[in-house]
Amino acid sequence: MLDFYGLPTDFPQYNEKRDVNCYQRVAHLTDAFQQDIDHPKFLPYLTLHEFEALMFCDPAIIASAFPGTAKRNELEKIRATFDSPEEINLDDPPSKRLEKLFPEYQKTLHSYFVVDEIGLERIRQECRHFNQWLETLEKLGN
Repeated sequence: MLDFYGLPTDFPQYNEKRDVNCYQRVAHLTDAFQQDIDHPKFLPYLTLHEFEALMFCDPAIIASAFPGTAKRNELEKIRATFDSPEEINLDDPPSKRLEKLFPEYQKTLHSYFVVDEIGLERIRQECRHFNQWLETLEKLGN
């Protein structure tokens, strides 16, 4: 699992398919990565756009991770701007948005707490790209 945001420019086929939507671009880059590694047990996943985007499935839970702050409305406005939490990026990736709202935000502490509180089912419902990857992994177990 890698974040699509911040990939190095020498990533396989990085400069191709730049004029398509984010889902098409990340699918193209994931395929290129898989072809580059060329191993049957390698199943890459590029998060759209960062892992922190998954947190935006529930702005109230993000806000609850920072007691004493009144940022829930701002978080809900961010989420409402996009069709899916996975699409939160543009020029301001999810982690940077969280750092602006919560200077005490620590990725390794807060993000896992929030994602755990939201739950996998909710994230799968709102994040189709993430869900597709999990479906691929589940099929391996069948």
